[in-house]
Amino acid sequence: MSPKKKKSPSPPRTWRDLKRKNPKTSKRGGPSAAAAETRNARWRKFSRAIKKISSLFVVAALAAAAWFAHENWDKICEIPDKPLSKLEFKSDGVLNEEWFVNFYKVPKNLSLSEIDIFEIKEKLENVGQIHHANVERKYPDTLKISVFENSAFARINPGDNRTFALSRDGLVFKPQGDLADIAELFVEIKGAKMEFDEKGRTVCPNAQQIAEFLDVAKRRVPEFFKSWKVVDSSQVSSITLPVFTVTTSSGLKIVFLARDYDKQFDRLEYVLRYAEEKNASKFEKIDLTLKDRAIVKKAE
Repeated sequence: MSPKKKKSPSPPRTWRDLKRKNPKTSKRGGPSAAAAETRNARWRKFSRAIKKISSLFVVAALAAAAWFAHENWDKICEIPDKPLSKLEFKSDGVLNEEWFVNFYKVPKNLSLSEIDIFEIKEKLENVGQIHHANVERKYPDTLKISVFENSAFARINPGDNRTFALSRDGLVFKPQGDLADIAELFVEIKGAKMEFDEKGRTVCPNAQQIAEFLDVAKRRVPEFFKSWKVVDSSQVSSITLPVFTVTTSSGLKIVFLARDYDKQFDRLEYVLRYAEEKNASKFEKIDLTLKDRAIVKKAE
């Protein structure tokens, strides 16, 4: 009877079998997996401990800050308040600090925190010349004011010895500061249409059209424009013949169609140049409304 052959051990079927077979060696022959797991476990424990300690430090710091704020709240909230002694006034237009001091009388002996900056802002923005205003307290003793003005380009006389300024967006307002001498600064607009907007302010709906006409005139005949005194805009909305009528300081009247301005200024420049070269007598009226000619009436 032949002796029994020893069975060779069957190869491991899974990674767990392999682990049990060779627990001290990893697949690549490096440190054992068990040792690696032990190091990872120690590192995780260490990380958790660090996080707990950090959290305790944060909580302690917050508690200390809360206690300090509670004990010193009055000092923290204390504002270095003093009586008003300085004024910083800035404007993007003609208004200045002297104007503001005369416009608004700040009560004496008030500390900076007692000054009603909202009232000052409201009063400033009720001035037609001012588009908007910023009013701030600058501790300990300075009041800071910045105003942004509506820019005027012409003046309007409603016929009752009062003069108003006209802005490009159509606002009609009483001129303030250096703008009070508006009669010397801007041409007068007559016959302008007036109405009230949703805020109850007086506005001119044709302001943009008037401003465009004056801009072209200043660009094309800058020296001659200085002699313009009155621009009648009462007929710019006419359906049949919308016109501007200009009156110069010499009494000359010039009639412009309220469109195609450059072509009309071409004809005007020709007439003025001709009159200068020929030493022609003074003109009473120049009509530029026709398409291809200028009608000139000489003064008698």
